[in-house]
Amino acid sequence: MRRLAAAALAAAALLRPASSECSKHIRFGTFDEANPYAALAPSQWLDDDEVCWVYYRQLSGGRAVAHLDSGELDVAMLGSTPYATAVARGAALTAVAVLHNKGTAQALVVRCALHGPQDLRGTTIATPRYSTTHYILLAALDEAGLDHVETAELPSAGAAAAADRVTVVTISPTEIEAAWSAGRIDGGAVWGNTLVNLTSADWGGSHPSGCQPEPAHEMITAEMLALWGYETLNVLAVRNAFLSRNEALVERLAAGIVRANADYRLASERGRWAAGPGGEYNSLVSAFVALEAPGYDSNVTLARVADRVAKFEYPTAEQQLEEQSYLAAQIEKQADFMFSQKVLASIPNASGTDSVYATYFNASFLEAALAAGAASGFDSDGPRASPLAPLQQESVLTPCAGWAVEVVNASHAPVLAPHWPPPHAGGGGGAYRTDESCVWAVAVEEPTQCVELRLPFLSSEPPHDVLEVFSSSGLLISSFTGRASPPNATVRACANSTTLAGAAAVGTALTADRDLDVSLPEAGAFLAMFLRWSTDGHDEMQLGNYTAVGFRASVSLEGDASDCPSCGPHGVADSAGGSCGCRCDAGYAGSSCELETCNGVVTRSEAEGAVRATAVGRYDAYSRCGWLLTGGGAPFVALNLSSIRLELGFDEVRVYEGGVIPASFSAASATSDDFLFSTFGSSTAATLAVRTPAFVAFTSDGVWSGSGFELAWSAQQAACETDADCSGRGSCRDGECRCDVGAYGPTCSFEKCVGLSTIEGAVAGMLQAIDDSQDDYLSSVACRWELAMPTTIESLDPPLSVTGLRLNFSLFELEEPQVTNPDLGIRSSTTDAVRVLDGNGTILDTFSSTSNANRPTMGEAIALDGPPPFTLRFDTDINNPRPYRGFRAFFLAATKEETLCHAEHFPCTDVEKPECRLFAGEAHGYCTAISSPPTSALLPASLAATFAVLLLIGGLCCVVQRRRRSRLKGIIEEAEREFARWEPLPEEHRGATALRAQLTESILRVRSSLSFRGTDVGDSRPGSGNASPAARGVRSLPKRQRPRVVSAVGLPEERYHCFLSHVWSSGQDQARALKGQLQRYVQNIQPFLDVDNLDDTARLEEHVGNSEVVIVLLTGSTPARSCPSSPPGGARSDYFGSANCLRELHAAVARSKPLLLVLETDPTHGGVPLEVHRSACPAELRAKVFSAPLVTWHRLRPFQMCSMRLLIAELLRAWKAPGAERPIFLPGDLCRSPPPQLATKRTWHLCYSRDNEGAAELVARLERASEQQLRATADAEQMRSSVALLLYLDGATFGGAGLPDRSKDGAASEGLVRLVRRALDDGIPMVLVHEQRSVPEAVSFDEIIRRTPAELVSAGIYRPIATPLLDEPHAAVAVRLVLNNLDLICRRIERHNSGVIGSLTALAESLTRIDMDGDGEIGNSPTRSSEHAPGSAPKPRLKWRRRTPPEKVASCV
Repeated sequence: MRRLAAAALAAAALLRPASSECSKHIRFGTFDEANPYAALAPSQWLDDDEVCWVYYRQLSGGRAVAHLDSGELDVAMLGSTPYATAVARGAALTAVAVLHNKGTAQALVVRCALHGPQDLRGTTIATPRYSTTHYILLAALDEAGLDHVETAELPSAGAAAAADRVTVVTISPTEIEAAWSAGRIDGGAVWGNTLVNLTSADWGGSHPSGCQPEPAHEMITAEMLALWGYETLNVLAVRNAFLSRNEALVERLAAGIVRANADYRLASERGRWAAGPGGEYNSLVSAFVALEAPGYDSNVTLARVADRVAKFEYPTAEQQLEEQSYLAAQIEKQADFMFSQKVLASIPNASGTDSVYATYFNASFLEAALAAGAASGFDSDGPRASPLAPLQQESVLTPCAGWAVEVVNASHAPVLAPHWPPPHAGGGGGAYRTDESCVWAVAVEEPTQCVELRLPFLSSEPPHDVLEVFSSSGLLISSFTGRASPPNATVRACANSTTLAGAAAVGTALTADRDLDVSLPEAGAFLAMFLRWSTDGHDEMQLGNYTAVGFRASVSLEGDASDCPSCGPHGVADSAGGSCGCRCDAGYAGSSCELETCNGVVTRSEAEGAVRATAVGRYDAYSRCGWLLTGGGAPFVALNLSSIRLELGFDEVRVYEGGVIPASFSAASATSDDFLFSTFGSSTAATLAVRTPAFVAFTSDGVWSGSGFELAWSAQQAACETDADCSGRGSCRDGECRCDVGAYGPTCSFEKCVGLSTIEGAVAGMLQAIDDSQDDYLSSVACRWELAMPTTIESLDPPLSVTGLRLNFSLFELEEPQVTNPDLGIRSSTTDAVRVLDGNGTILDTFSSTSNANRPTMGEAIALDGPPPFTLRFDTDINNPRPYRGFRAFFLAATKEETLCHAEHFPCTDVEKPECRLFAGEAHGYCTAISSPPTSALLPASLAATFAVLLLIGGLCCVVQRRRRSRLKGIIEEAEREFARWEPLPEEHRGATALRAQLTESILRVRSSLSFRGTDVGDSRPGSGNASPAARGVRSLPKRQRPRVVSAVGLPEERYHCFLSHVWSSGQDQARALKGQLQRYVQNIQPFLDVDNLDDTARLEEHVGNSEVVIVLLTGSTPARSCPSSPPGGARSDYFGSANCLRELHAAVARSKPLLLVLETDPTHGGVPLEVHRSACPAELRAKVFSAPLVTWHRLRPFQMCSMRLLIAELLRAWKAPGAERPIFLPGDLCRSPPPQLATKRTWHLCYSRDNEGAAELVARLERASEQQLRATADAEQMRSSVALLLYLDGATFGGAGLPDRSKDGAASEGLVRLVRRALDDGIPMVLVHEQRSVPEAVSFDEIIRRTPAELVSAGIYRPIATPLLDEPHAAVAVRLVLNNLDLICRRIERHNSGVIGSLTALAESLTRIDMDGDGEIGNSPTRSSEHAPGSAPKPRLKWRRRTPPEKVASCV
């Protein structure tokens, strides 16, 4: 933009000099959008003899909000999203009018080969933070069901984006254009000139294979998102302090905007709004957009600007007054959404009629504009294109040298400024340069001399255009930024023995970003201070009667170090630091204590004292303050932070110890950001003891300032003297507190982790995010535990090196994505995670709740390889929508031989060393052989050797058997897939068709023997289970069950067999899966799916009309419920809440299209009760829609195949296909295959309890489904003669409040508990069936576990996977799954009792008298398992898993 401005306005005749007659300058923040009211700026229509309006081109809405709230601007145009975030953060501003709706003027622009949202996974998309395009992008990703990760920095050149998500980079429009040209991003959500530039410029990256270079295209526009309920707009916002004093000016501004918009609506593209000759208003808009003079000849540019103006929608003042509540609702929705996406730390609680968002809109100015006749547009007093408002350009003066040395003496007192020579008095007419960094080294001739910097004038664009003053050691003394000139600020600094040559490292660090040549004289001067002036790449370009910018500073000698300066009324002279300076009162700063808020770093060497962030009501915007506390030479200082009132998530206090200073406060290269403690928001007081020198840092942004905090300190010789100094939550050892688990801080005073905790020399221990008494961990924290364990375990003989770390989580409750506002359909994202790093800084693993793959299994040990020391990082994002308890993890050093163990959490797994022998006074130890085993457990040496050989032979047999079965199974499955792709043959090939049917039947026979019996083909001995199909009684499939090829009816190419109508937010994955299944099992089918086939939303109705059937995927959103039959509560229908879905339904009904309903049943994927959808359906559609056939959709494969069979059958009937009533067979459909044989030598297949009501009914159904093969008994004494115990699970199995009381006095429930405990003790397998039908007793599995006696849970009752029992017709599938499960148990027992493996196992059991196969038998004789005593819980088995590092997972993908 600067290049355009410089080229267009070079002619000095077009510029009016800066006005000195204006008594008031109004600072107005604008953007480069083409709107009718933009004509007011270059024409200076709002100016009069006393008031001048100056327009500042804003980089983004987020920066405009900060400028407005901090007083840098008086008025600003704000997008609805930055306005919503400002309201949520409590910014002091008010909206007085709606400027426009975004229409198609904002869009997501993407490169070649990206056509729909489904293509965005694995790409990098840029957008300005807090902008409306930020909201549009995140909303589109949310609707598309795409995960994203957000960062403020571009990935390094050539770096690959995350393959499974979208990388969102929040950078400025200028940076977006540069990144696009370099090919470092794949697209951008942008507006204005950036939108034009991206769509007209070639992308700079390497195009994918087969993709020809082409201009970018718009994938999603603001108008499209508005149709989905995400409407965006712009408002006119005014700073409250300005509004209260200048209501007449604001009324004139609002009237001008209403006039301009009304005039455009009345005469769009005609008269003065024409895109050619005579279009004076359009020329003014063109000049404002590009900052070019309108007197050019190119009508193409004018026409393009006219098109850009037409992209917006301009509501009338009357419409705005009528829709104030709608506006407040939209603003609230955007704030809630940005909160859920971790852009906001908090949001107001009030909503509805009392919404805080409604109070931020003042409609009185619109009413005044209407009363003044503004709705009729401009009269003869409209804007004029001549003369054009002056524009401040970059200075033509010589820029600063980048690096300069100034030696101050009595005859030389230099004047420093951004340009050299400096501009004329008053600040000059030019703007300082962008992307500039200038450093001055100020020196004196004697080591005791001091200099004083006087700053009478400074005006810059905060926070990036800044003047910083550093000491000779590189410590930040002061920083100045903003348009409000400091009150003659002064900075005093004295030289010391540091020569210029000795300060070369600091000078190099200050100029590192520019790579300047730092040349310093070897001798003859002593450094006193550094000055650095730096600017970013954006210039706000004042348009109008602008004011001076930049700074002017003078430097002069100011006595010796022993001379005390004047400290004014708010400070006293202090020479404790070696040179005399001012010790300011609490809240004041500056060399003479003239500043009323903190600024820069202050060194305090006294043993005790107190400071505050500000001496007045609120601290400054963009504060950067630090206090270096030496404690008078004491090794510790006790800090007390109180009266803390900071903005949550944005303003923060951090505490560092031991001389650590963060990089933003020092130019020294050896800086760190390992803070000990941090606080924000309205926190309670904090007390901590810190090693000296201690450093307290305070930073703030530009929005909302609080009263800050108070800090008091006192010197101490130790962090603690007694245990009482550790807050009763730790012990004092060697002068330092050793905190209990869950206690944090130097004095153990914090109940939630904050900052850094070091665990010295620990080989084993426990880490916990918060104390057990707390229920929510902190947001915006970075907790770190440094496990400084030894590299070698010397206590072992021989000593072993530490090669890794073992973790075992007993609690893991981190934030997970969820519905945060069901009424608005808002889902949250999160980046909360625990990361483990080794001594090289390599991330060994990452744990989070974003997916099951990243979530650790409780009680399961995890082995991580890497060198010590190890670090655990717990990073949390900006908010928690509800409380989360964090995590609790046990850790243990790992050695190559896995020698170390823990009595409870890391037992020994080596059969040769099963005993964990503890170290003295510790809960961990080392694995060793059993020192004194019972005599009965000893084996003679010869028998032990024989036993080992037998086990080896048995293992080899198992491997061979498994490989043979797996190979044959793969061949059969490949044959099935080939069968599914067969084309229907013509009539003359009937013989071949019959042959195929016979072949398919043979395939299914073999598959049945594999799937249902698990045996190898080839062993046909009678009774072995591997006999021929005839010998085993396998029945051939009846003709009605034989598979047949399903083919779709023929259609013209432009028509579709079915239209998949779904809502993006919760039904996209179901639609994608359904389309894939249909194409797999129905030949030649052409389904319509919007992400694949839709090119324009305006053609939805047309595509519905071109489809034979409309499949309606009913999905919604709901909070977690205890069971499917419980009241729906906050459940809502996403489908009937979608405007586009209703369009599709109306079109289908109007065209009499057959409807098929598919109901999602999983609540975690959009499942809500059918009645919720029915009630949400418009009355005029309800009867037609819900009279259509309904198929329930399930995610478990066997149930899903049943759903597919039902759906395909309904499609055939809707198509009126020949033979539509014939049954359909699909590969893998359990209901169309014969039942398993259930071969066993046991007397009974199942034992069940009469106290388990519902089990008897289930057994009867199992008997019918097995064709009377199943043998079951309710006699508990016969359980040892049964294959398994059947347990039917519902809410009343173990008793439940609010459900039918089957146990009466509890006796029945107790009897069932005793039976189950006995089965667990005897090692009897369990067959679990979970009731999920629509009955009152159905509850969630979590609720069943909660109601189950703890002793049964700990004993492993729920180790087997329960089979869900669903409503018909899926109940038949559940019954078949139970029979298959029982058959697997039968076969496992029979395998062990016959053949080579069974013989080997029986011999080994006979020798050892140990039940090795868990069948309750020793050899072939029944006996009770000897692993644990009767009535006691079995010892939990610890499963080890070695997790793949993230980078390896990515490479595998």
